[in-house]
Amino acid sequence: MNDCTFVLVTRKTRLHELVERFNSWAQAKFYLEHNKVNVQDYLDENVRYQSQIQEAESTLRKLGRFQRIERTMLTTYQFSNWGAAMLLVLGSLGFQAQAASGNYSSDVDLRPILALIDEGKYESAIERLHDELDLDPDNPDILSLLGFSYRKTRQFEDAFTFYQWALRAQPEHRGANEYLGELYLETNQLEKAMQQLEILDDLCTFRCKEYTKLKNAIDDYQDSASNS
Repeated sequence: MNDCTFVLVTRKTRLHELVERFNSWAQAKFYLEHNKVNVQDYLDENVRYQSQIQEAESTLRKLGRFQRIERTMLTTYQFSNWGAAMLLVLGSLGFQAQAASGNYSSDVDLRPILALIDEGKYESAIERLHDELDLDPDNPDILSLLGFSYRKTRQFEDAFTFYQWALRAQPEHRGANEYLGELYLETNQLEKAMQQLEILDDLCTFRCKEYTKLKNAIDDYQDSASNS
């Protein structure tokens, strides 16, 4: 192990991101309180994460060469300079070995149903998806698209049911995690939407499209709330 370089990839906590966005902790704290978000949760999360970083660094330094890098700088890191390297990503859920697989990777051909969804024909898509689900129960792609279609028809309870079902079948399904976060925004549950963003933050070693879409949706929601 001594010839291996251990690269600890860390991320910014929600507290750090808010402070960067609002340029000061005072402004970030005001924003959270204005939106009735528990400020202490952000502080506690930050303390826990910094403690995890210190513990991980202490352990890894004993095993070999050590480097620590913030995730946004990962694409500039020159692994070739260090020979063998082991990449360890420290997210809020602990260490992640690699990013999860993408959306719609099952054997079911969903393209005709996706075409219906793209055309806004959600009721037809729901009917077709239920037919597919009868043949392939617990398929997370089908379940996630059912949740999406129900959400688009504003049947929020059904949407929540199918998102939760999809995530029981495959907790790391990025699409279901993103869509559930968007459902929380549509039902004015900002804190829960941000928890979904944290989950995607851990699932995506590099920022994936699901993370980016939910992050943009949250930013739009926050900007709208600030201007109201």
